[in-house]
Order: sequence, then C-alpha cells, then structure tokens
Amino acid sequence: MPTKRTSLTHRQQINAPEKRKRLPSRWKGMRENIRETQYKNISLYGRKFINGFVWSRHRGKQTYLVDLKSVWGEASLAVAVHFLKEAPGKPPEQRTAFEARIRFEPKSVIIEAIQGERNAVEQIRDFESVVGEPIADFVVKEIEAQARALGYKKSFLVKAEGLEDYVFPVVDGVLPNRIKRIIHDAQSNLRPFTKEEYAQIQAARKEALPRVQAQMKKLYDGVAQKRGYKETDGPYLVKTL
Repeated sequence: MPTKRTSLTHRQQINAPEKRKRLPSRWKGMRENIRETQYKNISLYGRKFINGFVWSRHRGKQTYLVDLKSVWGEASLAVAVHFLKEAPGKPPEQRTAFEARIRFEPKSVIIEAIQGERNAVEQIRDFESVVGEPIADFVVKEIEAQARALGYKKSFLVKAEGLEDYVFPVVDGVLPNRIKRIIHDAQSNLRPFTKEEYAQIQAARKEALPRVQAQMKKLYDGVAQKRGYKETDGPYLVKTL
C-alpha cells in the first residue's frame, strides 16, 4: 500500500509540536528538486540519509530549525539552519542562516561546502549563543552524528583551496561603501561604469580577494581541526565516524 505523503514545510516544522521529529517519505518530497547530475548518487547512497534525518528546533530570540534543504551548486542537498524573517504587515518569510552542502559515496557523506548568509549575522550569533558553539561546528557535528546513526562509516570535508568559490570568490559584499555606491548608482540608472569607476572597482576587488580567501580558509581549517579531520593527498579531509 502506498505511503501517504505527510511532509511538512519548514515554516510548519518551526511551529510544529515537539514530538514530531522525523518526516516519513522525505525522499519522495525532495527528489524532484535534485539535479540530474546528482540524482543517481543521492538515490543510491543518500536516500537513507534523507529518509532518516531527524530535524531539530532551537529557541533563542527566534526559533531555528535544523533540517535538510534542496540547493544548487556543489551538491543538490544541504543541512541548514532555518529561521522565519518577520516584517510588519507581511507573512513570515523563510530564510537560511547557514548551510552545509553534502553529497554521498558508498558508506560516506561528503561535505562540499559550508557557508553562512551575510544578511543573517544577527541570527547566526543568536543561534550560537543557544547551542554554545560556532554554527559551522554545530552543523558539521550534526551531519556526522546523523550519518553515523544511519550506518555511514566516513565523513569527508572539502579543503577550502579546492572550491571554485575560493578561487573566484564573490567579494562585492565586503567592498568599501564608496565603491558599493558607485556600483549601485550605475545599476540603478542602467548606465555603464566610467573608465575611472571601473578602475576603482577592480582595484577594490583585487584588494578584497586575499582577505575573503583567508576568511574562507580559516573557517574550513577551524572546523576540520575541531572536528578531528585528517589530511589526505586529495582535495578532501577525512574522518572515521
């Protein structure tokens, strides 16, 4: 007999009764959003992680949901910390504060990226005060614990230097306000940059590049050290679960 689909939205989960921790048939609800290039991998090796993942709630100044989500990029699946952004006169809007993107190999979970949302700094700090540790450490630890409980034997964590976002990072968010105003003015008025403006923007981006790369490396290396990952000759660090 077919299983009745009872998946909840993240918004419903944030406000759902505490006793409901595991959602049946998660694979059915998520498989439509998995990219074709990742579908076989996740279907063969990640389905039990999806169906067996136990979400959790944490309450601080806001309520946070730790659960799976579909994503684009290095992988089609992530473990993420969600919250609801509320504004007067508008319905609550679901947002992600932090996510770790994952894929799978036989008996292994592979963490392909860890990243926080730049516009969720307040929520990240609040979440960290609730769980008592950096949000990146918490999410990676959660992936390891749930993978171990579901029979996975190893966890791999990508090295920062191997990421496309490390080699070609988006740096506009950390540019000086003066440069941001130049970009905003040109975009708002649908005009090209002047030669002088373009030169200033490129110089600011070049200056910001090593700073952003250093921040990424510090994040990945810090998580790897705290969680006990070991060096390999390849692009990943490894840990036995």
